[in-house]
Amino acid sequence: MNLTELVMELENFKNNSSWDKLRDEKEKLDSILVKLQDANNIIDKLKINIEKCKKSDLEEINLEINYILNILKSNNGDAISIYSAIENAYERSDKCIKKMNEIRSKLIMEYTNKLKEYNNKIFIYFRLFNNILKINIDISTFEISDNLKELENEIKEAENELNILNDRLKEELIKSNLTQEYANLLLEFLNEGEIVISKKNSDKMLKLLEFLLSKNIPIKVRI
Repeated sequence: MNLTELVMELENFKNNSSWDKLRDEKEKLDSILVKLQDANNIIDKLKINIEKCKKSDLEEINLEINYILNILKSNNGDAISIYSAIENAYERSDKCIKKMNEIRSKLIMEYTNKLKEYNNKIFIYFRLFNNILKINIDISTFEISDNLKELENEIKEAENELNILNDRLKEELIKSNLTQEYANLLLEFLNEGEIVISKKNSDKMLKLLEFLLSKNIPIKVRI
């Protein structure tokens, strides 16, 4: 075979379907390799996101994590399926982190406001005992932080403190033949600085005013 024939043979081989198939297969494998490399880069970020979300005890986040793990388990085993599963899982895990932070910020704000309200109520009890009932008591106020767990614990302790103060107030009012209803009126009185007397509540308010006068508390009436 001379050189011309060899060149023609190679040209024929290059142009036949087998050559095209080999070229297509190589391109396909190159594409798969790129996707697998991309998947490998995503996996570390995915692991970090999943670990962060797993630390959350929020039901909504836990359900999302279970869904993400199911995505990873449900691929068909081929490279394209694996890449798609990892990419999908990462996108959802990223949204999961954002959602978790949104929920966390919302809860921190909600708990902070509640704790401020509880601290204010505790101080009102303090004024009631020390200024009206003339009973010296010590109170605890509770710290506000940006830590969700700490806020939850502080709220529980504040609620317990309020229950203790309310029970003690009921005991003191019983001695003056006053019920829990009068305790609520007293707390409202102290919180607002004033209270409206109407025909509907006049009997209770007169009794409450009589109680306050017995404690040498001056009453200012405004019409």
